[in-house]
Amino acid sequence: MHVAKEDARGIIRRPYLTTGWMMAVAMGLTLLAFALRLHHLGSDSFWVDEILTIQAARGGPAVILNQPHHPPLHYALTALSIAAFGESEFAARLPSMLASVPAIPLLIVLGQEMQQREAGLWSALLLAFSPLHLIYAQEARHYALLMTLSLASFVLLLRALRQPQWRWWLAFAMVTILNLYTHYAALIVLAVQGIITLLLLILDGRRPHRRLWLYGATSTFLVAAAFLPWLTRFLGTVNRNFDATIDTGTGSAQPLTMWLREAFYAFGMYHGYRPYLLLALTLASLGLWLYWRRWPALALAVGAVLLPVLLIDISNIARGSQVRYILFALPFYLLPAGAAIDAAVNLSWQLAPSVRGSTRASGAVLALAGLGLISISWPATRFEYGMMQTDWRGILSYLEENAAEDDVLLLLGTNYESGFNTVSAALPYYLEKGGYDYHTLPGYQVTMDDLQLLPAEANVWAVLYNWQNPTGFNASTVNAEPFRQWLHVLHSNGGGTTLQQITRLYEEITPLAAAPAPRCLLQRDLAAVRLAAGDTTGAQVNLAAAAEQCPAPGAPFAQLQAQTRFVLEEQMLAQAITAGDEQEAGRLARTVLRLNPHHAQALEVLTAVNLLTRFEDGSAIVQDSAAPEPVSVRRFTMPHNGDWGDVLFMHPPAAVSFTVELPAQPVTLDTRLALDPQSWEWGGDGVTFVVTVSPEEGPVEELMRRHIDASPEHRDWHNVSLSLEDYAGRQITLTLATETGPAGDGTGDWAGWDEPRLLWTPSID
Repeated sequence: MHVAKEDARGIIRRPYLTTGWMMAVAMGLTLLAFALRLHHLGSDSFWVDEILTIQAARGGPAVILNQPHHPPLHYALTALSIAAFGESEFAARLPSMLASVPAIPLLIVLGQEMQQREAGLWSALLLAFSPLHLIYAQEARHYALLMTLSLASFVLLLRALRQPQWRWWLAFAMVTILNLYTHYAALIVLAVQGIITLLLLILDGRRPHRRLWLYGATSTFLVAAAFLPWLTRFLGTVNRNFDATIDTGTGSAQPLTMWLREAFYAFGMYHGYRPYLLLALTLASLGLWLYWRRWPALALAVGAVLLPVLLIDISNIARGSQVRYILFALPFYLLPAGAAIDAAVNLSWQLAPSVRGSTRASGAVLALAGLGLISISWPATRFEYGMMQTDWRGILSYLEENAAEDDVLLLLGTNYESGFNTVSAALPYYLEKGGYDYHTLPGYQVTMDDLQLLPAEANVWAVLYNWQNPTGFNASTVNAEPFRQWLHVLHSNGGGTTLQQITRLYEEITPLAAAPAPRCLLQRDLAAVRLAAGDTTGAQVNLAAAAEQCPAPGAPFAQLQAQTRFVLEEQMLAQAITAGDEQEAGRLARTVLRLNPHHAQALEVLTAVNLLTRFEDGSAIVQDSAAPEPVSVRRFTMPHNGDWGDVLFMHPPAAVSFTVELPAQPVTLDTRLALDPQSWEWGGDGVTFVVTVSPEEGPVEELMRRHIDASPEHRDWHNVSLSLEDYAGRQITLTLATETGPAGDGTGDWAGWDEPRLLWTPSID
């Protein structure tokens, strides 16, 4: 060490550490940060987003390069890590841990670039103990790498502005490209750097050398060219994320005040007085820089912290106010705090000249200041270690001790507006990995098929994620074992059948849901459970509540709601048939057939004449002499959803006629039309389906003429329901015919009528 010197204004001029001591301290801080981040790296079980990382990483290059929400670099690094060390929490988090450590020396270098040499050391010490940085250094996601690359790009940018040479601008471009392929938040970093660069050039007051423009333009071109192959995927992400009303599953756009509040606590180590202390230190430095007119340092620190949240707010990025999205701003918040500590040390030199003149005394002051800072920071770091619990692994260990192999396990959640179920997304990974044989029911999507496969008598457990009302359980109804404050294993009290226990658990959990989506989805599940238990009335109540709470639930929920309504209608149909209520049975049968065109009981209620049966027993007149293939019965199956039908197959030109004595009660001709999926790619101009009626006395009348081709929008079943009410009580000849398309091209004309029937028309439909 050597004695600091005063400048003309009485301000102690740094450095107060020699270059050798600077390097030694920097090395020590780096090793300290490495040890803190390595400790307990694999202790906590994966959380949901980390499992998404694992699933992408183990999917290979094809999956990594086609992720819908994120660029591929971190996934690729994770894939290399698990390939080298095996799939584990430690291996998956190792890339983030290793990426986080260089942030320590980079922050020290940033201090030097900002003419805050020793301030960089103090801020690096704060960063080493930062709980926020520790969290994401030990999480298998992109954020630690994003912060380190962002910090490196700032350092290189400042160096390139101060020393406009090719090597610095090319290095800046390379690091920026890596950052863009790590996380799309790098675009915010790049925008912030552009704004700050303009400010620094303005504050410099001199006309920039033309080399600066040349190097900067070249660097920009290289970055744009390297990111161009990923541009289409990025634009797709933009459409899903830039709108205040969009909910991406990680939140909707939040106000600026919320972002600043979250950053205040997270950047300030979360706990007690620390956020206020760090804010005071930061504001003190900014005030000193303002007084000393250190405009570049002031512009960089303020701009790098505030501009990201301003840009997020202005652009309405659909993200909750989670500080991980602005983690790259943390070093620029800590650097002024480090500068304030540095200023306090300099002040001690002025107040105690004898200390300033003694190398030993100066070292003692610095050591005491460092230990004081560690004593302030360590409790927050230790608290973060205490938050590392086994979670999913602990839950499964608990179930191993208390549950039987054939028990039922419900996976439930109550929080997310999007209807996302944390437990269903995460716990199956560990269930599969451990080879557990529980009967598992993922919440929000329970089906009758799932319930019918359950044993009649079994213990039922629920794993519940609920961070909004974590203790609202009735002890007489369920036992609750907490794993973290918001994660519980519940067990139904009171015994009973499997379905009775499931019902009790849903009744306990559903009122805890604060958001409409989980409330309506849990109600839908409960309706299915009650239907499976034979409680039609209770199911109707739950289904009505679900519809009321989620008036616009979206396609996935609408599909589940339709399935539940089908089961309800099916139950009611059986009751109407048993009661002998033909009118009600007919009405319900029509509803059931709309949901399942092959429902045997509904078809039995409504069928007056099965024309496919008439064809098979030889009572139809077939005209297929000019057809390339004979009329026959085949099965068509739609590849996108498995919906099948046994069809009257006709390769045009062909026709089949049925002579039918119609009853006095009105009937309709019901069928579905389709081209065989096997023929979709063969070309041709499609098929024209024709229905004609010839009364015993009267001219032939055409009831329908419909053209269907193999274009993507036609690749499905097409419903037909034609009223024959005008011919009630008369004998008619009903003809189903197929013709080639307008161009007369018979290529690929494999046409089918799905089990055509004459169905009774209920008086109330």
